[in-house]
Amino acid sequence: MRLDFGLKTQDSRLKTHDSRLPTPDFFFYLWAFSFTLSAQIMDIESFREYCLSLPGTTEGMKWDHLCFMIEEKIYVIIAIDSDGSFSIKCNPDDFDALTARDGIQQAYHMAKRQWIQIASLDVLNDKELKSRVADSRAMVLAKLPKKTQAKYA
Repeated sequence: MRLDFGLKTQDSRLKTHDSRLPTPDFFFYLWAFSFTLSAQIMDIESFREYCLSLPGTTEGMKWDHLCFMIEEKIYVIIAIDSDGSFSIKCNPDDFDALTARDGIQQAYHMAKRQWIQIASLDVLNDKELKSRVADSRAMVLAKLPKKTQAKYA
């Protein structure tokens, strides 16, 4: 079976596509468009809304940075006045793999191998960003007393 990807051929016998149907390249573009929709990039307002939607989250300003906290313990810190970079807590086992990626590095002035700085919101897609933020919150929450943890379980 020979596929015609919308290319014109000199030999009409090779044409296997019915012109009344969408061309195979149409389906490729449709697939590619659906992939870009599923890998959407979050903007700062939707990022803020997501962080505040997590149980027990408060926001505040510290060191001229916007911080999202649980019980006054930071799990996301954003540099709002500069390049839009932000830092989150990460699993030390994932640290090397994360910092090997473009746009991710060790967070300055934070616990070594436990915090990463992400250059901007477009470094991670929407799904991974939400997952990393939720993991950061969970790691910070795990360090709080059991009674406090039970409040947000």
